[in-house]
Amino acid sequence: MKRVSRAELTNIVLEKFKKQYLENTGLSETWINHTISRYRKELDDEKTPPFRGITYTEKYLNYDFKSKKVLIVGLGLSYTYVNDLIKKGAIVYGIEPDPKRIDVQYMNAQLVNIPRERIIKGVAEDLPFDDEMFDFVLCFTVLEHVQDVKKALSEMYRVLKKNSGVLFLETPDFRYPYEPHYKIYIHKYFFGLRYLYTFLSPLIQKAIMKSIILILRRPTKYLQTINFLNEKKLKKIFLGYNWRFVQLFFSTSDNTFFKKFIKFRDAISFLENGKPIEKSD
Repeated sequence: MKRVSRAELTNIVLEKFKKQYLENTGLSETWINHTISRYRKELDDEKTPPFRGITYTEKYLNYDFKSKKVLIVGLGLSYTYVNDLIKKGAIVYGIEPDPKRIDVQYMNAQLVNIPRERIIKGVAEDLPFDDEMFDFVLCFTVLEHVQDVKKALSEMYRVLKKNSGVLFLETPDFRYPYEPHYKIYIHKYFFGLRYLYTFLSPLIQKAIMKSIILILRRPTKYLQTINFLNEKKLKKIFLGYNWRFVQLFFSTSDNTFFKKFIKFRDAISFLENGKPIEKSD
């Protein structure tokens, strides 16, 4: 593979981002250009703060990434997580199913001297790694896109070291009346659903969202790849596994709507060495 400069790679990533948004969500050119401008700053600016999954872990666990084996599940197009972890001295591995996206990660690996064999084409439901291989697993806004949520979580648990492993998981909580990929607020179209929507089943929520997307004459195919997850549903899955030896950060949307109507007390639920996750009220 031809070696590219950092500036060239940034342009490649931004072009792929733009194409992805246009094809998948039908967002306006104005919105996309605004977002691309923000992404460019994140990719180019060396002063951009490290990804919050890293800073949260360092702060709340007093965690040192130096020499730790880290797996990023769902590398996507952004290479900032990888580079932040490299700067911290971590030994980084990554997995990504999309061949168009993994090419970006191969190019970045050349620039930061990561062996190509650590960047693997594959899926979260079948991680090609040994049991208890990793100290830290990062899964950022990926779980809502996997085909089998339970299997993906089971695999992440399998590859984590059981006495010290840390999982940082962040995913949208779809009880909030907002679809983050299409950037649609439910109450802009059906105001009466603003509060009711939160308590509907994921299937009904998804059907409502699809109807809005059709009204807006935007593509709906991408919506079918999204799992409408929420904090309550995921906690049931976690409680079904023996997660007691794993330290877990579980971060979802934080907003006053949740805190008022769902009694969702914390944006981050924290499981540490046997402390059970509290069930939602």
